[in-house]
Amino acid sequence: MSDLLSKLKKTSTVKQSEVLSKSQLFNKKDMCPTDVPILNVALSGSVDGGLTPGLTVIAGPSKHFKSNLALLTAAHILKNIVMLYVFSMILSLVLLLSI
Repeated sequence: MSDLLSKLKKTSTVKQSEVLSKSQLFNKKDMCPTDVPILNVALSGSVDGGLTPGLTVIAGPSKHFKSNLALLTAAHILKNIVMLYVFSMILSLVLLLSI
């Protein structure tokens, strides 16, 4: 590590300061997979991947199913959010009943 980088890390007030390639904050990606493997590959580069956080742009000529792709990915995001909500509600009920 260079002297300048080590000095910057020492004087930083953020305790999780790290080189971007080793960062705990920027390397972790929560993916929202779809049921369509080729769409997962297009969105993340992995068959098991999916929609990654950040900006996703779907562009193309008219009548090339751009809206269909956007609706498909939005449906899977909403399905995952609903599943997380239901799981959290069940967990809170279990915790309440155990008291």
